[in-house]
Amino acid sequence: DSDMVVVKPFGHVFEMLTQLRVDVAFSYYDGTRRVPWGSPEEVAFTKGKGYVRLQGGMLVMRNSIEALRWFAIWDSLTQGALHYKEENSKMGERWRDLLAEFKGPSQASLAFLLTQGDVEIMRSASSCCSVVRTINLEPLRERSE
Repeated sequence: DSDMVVVKPFGHVFEMLTQLRVDVAFSYYDGTRRVPWGSPEEVAFTKGKGYVRLQGGMLVMRNSIEALRWFAIWDSLTQGALHYKEENSKMGERWRDLLAEFKGPSQASLAFLLTQGDVEIMRSASSCCSVVRTINLEPLRERSE
């Protein structure tokens, strides 16, 4: 990603992910990460609903079918978000809200995929991001309300 620079060794990360058998890993803003566009506290959460902000620009992926499926589903959700936001429906409203909250389609769809559609999980880093989670990669369906 063109807006990232690695200034410390991180080879140990690959070792840890291998030991934990993680297929896909990404970073998130945890309130301690330094960036030039704001204080760590300012960038840790989205402005509206206070969701943990994701950094989808750098993913670490195992060379596996599961990782490829993750990426394909994420891409499909991103394309779907751009399509559905134009619809006058509950799904269109949901994607418009997510796109506005996360400031972009790839982060909004990453949050949706990570939480399996229950985006309220994004209110806490310990619930959404700081532990290894198993994500069901079966097709996600809109919940009936």
